[in-house]
Amino acid sequence: MRRHRWLHLWLALGLVLAAALLSGVESLNAAARQSFSQAEKGLDSPFPWRVHSLLSGERIHRDLYLQTVRAGITARPILDTRLGLSDGRWVRLRAEPLPPGPYLGNRGWQTVVDDQLAARAGWREGDVLSTADGQRLPPLALRSDVGPWLLMDIGPAALLADTGPWFSYLALPELTPSQQQWLENQLHDDQVLRSVARSGDPHLLEAFNLNLTALSVLSFLVGLLLAFHALERLVQHRQFSVRILHQLGFTRRQWALALALELILWTAVAGTLGSQIGIALARYLAPGVSDTLVSLYQMERSLQLNWGWGDAVFCFVVLLLAMGIMLLWLLYRERLLARWHRGAVAFAALLVLSLQFTADNQGEALTLLGVTVLLTLLLLPLVLELGSAALARAAPWLQAPLAWGLWDLSASSRRLVVPIAAITLALASAIATRVLVGSFEFALGGFLDTRLHADIYYYSDDATLRQQRPRLEALPAIAEVQTRSQRQGQLEGESVLLKGYGATDKPWPFMAFKSASANWWAELGMEGCLVNEPLAMRKDLRLGQQLTLDSGALPFVCRVAGVFYDYGNPSSELVVWHRRLEAAFGQAPSDGLSLKLAQGVQLDETLEQLQNELDIPAASLIAQRTLRQQANGLFRKTFAITDALAWLTLVVALISWFASLAAQQQGWQHQQAVVSTLGMTRGQIASARLLQLGCQTLLVALVAVASGLVLGWQLVSKVNPLAFGWSMPVQFGSGDWLSGLLMACGVLVLVAVGPIWWQSRSALVGQLSREEV
Repeated sequence: MRRHRWLHLWLALGLVLAAALLSGVESLNAAARQSFSQAEKGLDSPFPWRVHSLLSGERIHRDLYLQTVRAGITARPILDTRLGLSDGRWVRLRAEPLPPGPYLGNRGWQTVVDDQLAARAGWREGDVLSTADGQRLPPLALRSDVGPWLLMDIGPAALLADTGPWFSYLALPELTPSQQQWLENQLHDDQVLRSVARSGDPHLLEAFNLNLTALSVLSFLVGLLLAFHALERLVQHRQFSVRILHQLGFTRRQWALALALELILWTAVAGTLGSQIGIALARYLAPGVSDTLVSLYQMERSLQLNWGWGDAVFCFVVLLLAMGIMLLWLLYRERLLARWHRGAVAFAALLVLSLQFTADNQGEALTLLGVTVLLTLLLLPLVLELGSAALARAAPWLQAPLAWGLWDLSASSRRLVVPIAAITLALASAIATRVLVGSFEFALGGFLDTRLHADIYYYSDDATLRQQRPRLEALPAIAEVQTRSQRQGQLEGESVLLKGYGATDKPWPFMAFKSASANWWAELGMEGCLVNEPLAMRKDLRLGQQLTLDSGALPFVCRVAGVFYDYGNPSSELVVWHRRLEAAFGQAPSDGLSLKLAQGVQLDETLEQLQNELDIPAASLIAQRTLRQQANGLFRKTFAITDALAWLTLVVALISWFASLAAQQQGWQHQQAVVSTLGMTRGQIASARLLQLGCQTLLVALVAVASGLVLGWQLVSKVNPLAFGWSMPVQFGSGDWLSGLLMACGVLVLVAVGPIWWQSRSALVGQLSREEV
């Protein structure tokens, strides 16, 4: 080990990084699945039953709570709303009766916040936050495992949110059949009693898990390539020693046993250390994952990420299997490549084409990505060989030292094929991620331009909106007032949000259709309805298809008149005219009004006028630009983890590149000693090596761009629609991946300068008398 300590260091580093990346992401996946399972079964709450309204907003009155308590049922009123802070940030507020103690405190009212959320927002213990309309929240109290919201007693929360005697839902403990029957008899038509064990769409969580797993496997593979290169060099160095030991009577069985014990020791240490680093990485990424899980199924508890020996055993087993496969590959590589390489390339290419046209579920779509990555690895040696041969044709027109660098390019590329593969995969992954993010950003921007048609959105209770509407219509600054309402329903067991918009003389300009009948506007006036793309894809809906929704006492029947794009929204939605909801359910309370300003009217002046003349609270008025900022903020949070893992993978690949070049120095010594005796100076040798690395970087960039664009196309056209229900055009030039690629290539060359300079400074005298062992 002392003789080849650097190779052992790279081997350990590769195994630890591979274990850390795999363990970290899989820990996040396991925690997310556990959280979802607990939410689905109601295990994350001692109150597994809930009374809530099918209408939006705070619709459960205090009288129902008092009736329930008098009947001997321990009920808890819950207020779940959003607050706009003075800094423009919107936060979720959860309020319930809190007893004195760790949450309420003995110093008076407190606003309890999770310490991780506070750290991200820059809040400290005792800070006092203010709302957009100037109200002050109780002082902050930092606690662990609170959840992704501000927690407060329902008393001050009701004053802040101005909800009066109304709250969001009533949480209930386990109920006997007689209690269930009694409670159902007390409910109005728009109120339901349901078990909390219903949560969100498990398919969305599965898609989220699969995408994270795909990235973790790719990162794991890049880390293994670093370990593989070090293992390959160590095996080469040991061949002579093994032959000597065999001549001294050391049998193959004894050698295999010693090697197995060494591998077990390496993987045990790397698995334990890597799993601990992985948990630390998971805790760093956990806030972003929590934000995503809240949008998927309203997660109520922070993710539990604790290291255990099970994590170390998992990493140990995976690393041991990987090391065994790598050793078998080293032993039989030449035979397998000579016999099966071209066949494997052809088979992988055919499989990619087949899956591209036939994949119809998330698993097959991710298999398509995996086979594409495998095809890239199989094609890379051929591309390097052909590219080196093509570049070598320019050697006769160069000076002799540089010509030697090009003639030796093919042999040098073969020696560095493993780190080149790691760099190529990492760059391709980063490019594919940026194409996905850029395509989504482009589609979301166009979608928001169409969907956010109003200049101001006014949210309040139905009675206030009815009172304010005539006054709003009388203002010269307001050109149009649009009614909005919504209620919950179910379609074939899946939760659907039923939305109603006011009918106008002309078709709504804010609908961007994927497909629609020619007379969709007229059909809405009869039995027509519009469904969003996620619902249409999950249920395979077609134009003209009849739907029957369960939303209270009466079913709601409609026919699909159009399918509209709904980027960034994983929920299922159905849109009709507002008066259709009133006719079907007897009432359709408005939850907001959309205000479109007259031409030439200033937005800020109108907001100030609405607050001063109509006494509308500032928190009830949301400008279009604010909603756009919220949508873009959610977009950035959604893809933050994907970007972080992609660039982390690239960092691991750069470490592999540096380690391989450092290990390659011993292989360069004899060769450079020969050309040195022929008259080449150290500077000329270094220039030739830099030319080689520049050409290799060019070939890596070409393969990475081609592979990355193909992977990005597959992510946008296949994985994204099957996983989340959003289809969008592929924007190959988006995502600013070109500047990232140029920066990465520059870093590749800079990383290579160190080993080359180090080798050029070493003494070349006497190198011819040495032979590499």
